[in-house]
Amino acid sequence: MAVAGLSIGQFVNATATNTVVATISGFTKPYIIAIAPNGSYAYVTNHDGTGNTLSVMSTSTNTVTGTITVGTDPQGVAFTPNGAYAFVANQGAGTVSKINTSTNGVTPITDVSFSQPTGVAVSPNGNFAYVTNNGGNTVSVINTSTSAVTSVNVGNSPQGIAITPNGNFAYVANYGSGTVSVIDTTSTPNVVTTTISGTTHAQSVAISPDGTKAYIGSDNNTVTVIATASNTISTVISGFTDPWGIAFTPDGTQAYVANWGSTVSVVSTATNAITGTISGFANARGLVISASGTYAYVANYGATTVSVIYIGAPDPGVTAPMQAYVPGAGETCGQNAPAWVNWPGIANQQNQGWSSSWQKWPNGGTGGMVCVRQPYYTTSGTWSAG
Repeated sequence: MAVAGLSIGQFVNATATNTVVATISGFTKPYIIAIAPNGSYAYVTNHDGTGNTLSVMSTSTNTVTGTITVGTDPQGVAFTPNGAYAFVANQGAGTVSKINTSTNGVTPITDVSFSQPTGVAVSPNGNFAYVTNNGGNTVSVINTSTSAVTSVNVGNSPQGIAITPNGNFAYVANYGSGTVSVIDTTSTPNVVTTTISGTTHAQSVAISPDGTKAYIGSDNNTVTVIATASNTISTVISGFTDPWGIAFTPDGTQAYVANWGSTVSVVSTATNAITGTISGFANARGLVISASGTYAYVANYGATTVSVIYIGAPDPGVTAPMQAYVPGAGETCGQNAPAWVNWPGIANQQNQGWSSSWQKWPNGGTGGMVCVRQPYYTTSGTWSAG
């Protein structure tokens, strides 16, 4: 039995990296995925043209746990860094939904600058949400506190957008003009300071964790690498199939690229070369990697599912979600721990590392003892609970 406020951990005993270890159903044309900052759940937009829903997915149990009604035809979604809010671009409705993540309550934001809003990125300080307007050749800048909106002119048919880790620049993929606009987010008002040409049908953007590279996915089957220090193209990587979702591992050594066909490409950022291909997807679109670097999540637009890829063990010191269960009468913690709390790559660990804690139950309950543990990854390459 789960206890409110604590998450059940469900880990797949994967032995090989870059292996699909789970397929999650319950979506309607899943498109873009964003993982909450606490890592316990993700929001997935359902881009089915006429619908208006966003699915809530538990990363612990790999299940859809709820549905949120937003505007028509949602596409991009992004969280504020503190996880308090998420912003969703509703392309069909021409609105942006602001979601209070503690209640999943929705506040619609409307503005004359919205025109087929598509991509969303939130500044690292959480003060602004940037939304590309595919039908208006602009980026709307939303004050996350007041919902006031200003706009910046960019190239034709902007789609993807990403912000550098220092928060100083936003990179915008302009599909129609084959360019990338670089917005100075520190200026008042925000302005485009550089326009980079040579990215045919640019549609998605991802920026490396160190901020030195921007990867631009284009539907001419290439990923263009931009050196952000000079805002020049350093190389163009071929061998993709309409690449869209792009995400870097936390250490920045690899990038995973979702191909609209049926594969995910693995790219070495040191050589800017494709080093591996993972099969088994259906019109892969959005792709995101967990903060621990353990799993990648891929939206299968053509199969109404999300695939979970085990991409490798996390860095030492990374913690997994808190785990909890209610012991039976007369039991001690760990005595009969459920089998579903095994850790990645390690079997028969369900009875180890537990300690007792008192938890106040909701709705006026009196509370009682629960068994809890906080797994973390050690320097010796194993999971432990301390």
